[in-house]
Order: sequence, then structure tokens, then C-alpha cells
Amino acid sequence: MTSPTASVQASVLPITLSVVGPVTAANDLAVGQLVIVTVNGGGTGDTYAWSTPSAGNPFATYTADASSSHLTLFSLPTDTNHNSIKCRFGSEGAPTISCMYHSALLNADIPLTVSLTVKGPTRTSTSSVIGRMKLLRGHLDWDPGAGTSPDEFSLYDAVLKNITAGVWQTDVLTDPSFLTAGSGSWGYVQTKKRTTILNGTPQPTATGLDFPVNFDGFPYPDVFISDHYASIMWTPANGANLRGFNDSPGDDPAPSVTCTWEFKGYYSLWLFYKAVDDVAGSSAYVPIAYIPWNSLGDISLVLPNTWTQEDNGSGFAGGAATYPPLTQWPIWP
Repeated sequence: MTSPTASVQASVLPITLSVVGPVTAANDLAVGQLVIVTVNGGGTGDTYAWSTPSAGNPFATYTADASSSHLTLFSLPTDTNHNSIKCRFGSEGAPTISCMYHSALLNADIPLTVSLTVKGPTRTSTSSVIGRMKLLRGHLDWDPGAGTSPDEFSLYDAVLKNITAGVWQTDVLTDPSFLTAGSGSWGYVQTKKRTTILNGTPQPTATGLDFPVNFDGFPYPDVFISDHYASIMWTPANGANLRGFNDSPGDDPAPSVTCTWEFKGYYSLWLFYKAVDDVAGSSAYVPIAYIPWNSLGDISLVLPNTWTQEDNGSGFAGGAATYPPLTQWPIWP
């Protein structure tokens, strides 16, 4: 007589990575959009060892408005119990997200990977013009022979179309072609470090987010929506994707004694882009371009009305970058 036997068959579910966020089958993602990657099919006692995404400047969040900005870097889970991670990317690239999954049932390690393609908007810089520091009166060239004193010492002589300012920057941005669910937003933001030196004594230094005239907010309003610039006619080919920024920094010298007055202005102009939100969550603003420039000059007055002026190297500075590293992202106040 034979003894009865019983058989038990264990089936193991396939272990996969699911990706939430990309809008195409090729896992295309725009800079600043959120992506969530999850291990599916795990069980009790399983563990997950994630690796930092291999490219694309991954970060957690970057919040920015007219009052403050804050960057939270991407960090891996502190334990091995998390079956998902999420992040955003601050530059273009082809990052790979990897997880070493350990199956408690099989007592085996299973490597899992997913590849993404991160793209930013297409940018065409249409104008970059900067002037020089000079004495002015009523926003016009000062004429020392006219018998009147200047009322400002400002960056000037940068002409775009028929408008003169201290510096002009214009660009055209278009969304990545795979973003068909809506248009992103973008604009300029500027940070500053500026001071004056009066008779050899530095005055208080102004730093943080800069608010030139007509540019209150985050990002700054497009300069071309202002009635002041209605006379500038742009070709239809530029369309609504064209934005512009200008600035004319300086001081209003009104000394009553013989003196020297040195102006030092160091500025960082940023192009910020925010892609349309994806199904994973909200997108974050990303500084996609960094344009440093300086306004440097000095003046002197010998009473009663003998003025001298000099530009000391105003211009675009070195170090301009596309997709600057996270360590350079602007933080204010």
C-alpha cells in the first residue's frame, strides 16, 4: 500500500519597475517634471537598495517666488524598506534609475533598472547687448557745457530697436516637442551684489533678488507687454515665445562736497523654466541658463561743477552656463 503524497507549487510574480511621470513610451521627461519609480511584485521581508540617478542633476524640490527660494537635494532612502523613489531633474541627460531588489522568498538579489530621457526647452538667444557706465541727466547724455549737473550715473548705451537701456537680453523658448498636454512657463530672474564706495569708504552692500524698474514678481513680467515698449515691432516669426529683459543700474549722485564715488554692481541673470505638470505631480522651476554681467564705474566731483567719469569694465562676465549645477542655483533672500 502506497502512502498518499501532496505537492505544493510556488509561483513567483514577475518583478518590474513602474515609472509614473514620462509622457511617452520612450520615457521622455522634461526638466523639472516629477518622476516616481516603484518596484512592483515584492513581498514580505523584501528589501530595496536604490542608487542615485546616474545623470541629469537630480533634485527633490526647488521652490521659488518673489520672497524666497529653497532647494532640497535628492537623497536616497535611509533604510531598505522603500519600494519607490521620486525626484526631478535639473538638466538634460539620459539618467538611469537602478534598484537592487532582494527577494526574501528566493533569497536572491535581482537588479532592476529603467532609463529616462530628460529634455529641456529649445532656447534661441536673440539679443545680448550691454552698455557702459556714464553720467546722465534726465536719462539722456549729460552735456557738461550746458551748465547743469548730471542727476544719475548709470549703465547706458545698450540699444535694442529704438530703446536705449543699460543691458538687454531677449530669448525665444519653445517646449520640448513631446509635451503636447500644455505649454510651460518661463521668464527672467536676477540676483545682485552691488555697493558704492564713497571717498574710499564702502557703503552697505545690497544682495539677493533684484527688482529693476517694471520687473516686480517672479519670474519678471515680459518687458514687451509694457506700453512703454509698444513701439518695438517684432517679426511674426518670433511669435508669443519671445521674452525680453533690460536694466539700467546706477546711482543718483548729489554730493555737496568734493568727492569720489565708485559703483560696483555684479548681477546674475537667470532664465527660469517650468514645464507643464505631469501625472506624477507638480513640476518645479528650473534655472536653465545663467548670464552674469557687471556694471562698474567711478565718478568724481571737484566743486563747484567739475565732473569726471570712467567706466571700469562693465560688460558680460565669464562663466555663462546652460543648466548650471545645483551648487550654483540661486537662493534668496
